Amino acid sequence: MISKFKTQLKEPENIVVNQLDSSDSLYLIAKGACEVSILDEKKNPQKLNILRPGDYFGEISLIYGCKRTATVKSLKYSTLAMLEKSKYKEI
Repeated sequence: MISKFKTQLKEPENIVVNQLDSSDSLYLIAKGACEVSILDEKKNPQKLNILRPGDYFGEISLIYGCKRTATVKSLKYSTLAMLEKSKYKEI
């Protein structure tokens, strides 16, 4: 199963996914940290959470095929494992 994942390296402040983008990949954090935020009704950014190694995100878009529900950006140099929908279906 692990062979289905691709490795991504992100620098601090790199956006991994943007809220409302169309995408269908799941991400696991191997090293580093990422910040989760959303835009509220008035388009103001609201920080929700800090994700650390072992955490994951993107599962909602992967499973349901909907738009991204939040923006996730790297807070420091981060190593992510990405699983695309086509590989998910193979598993």
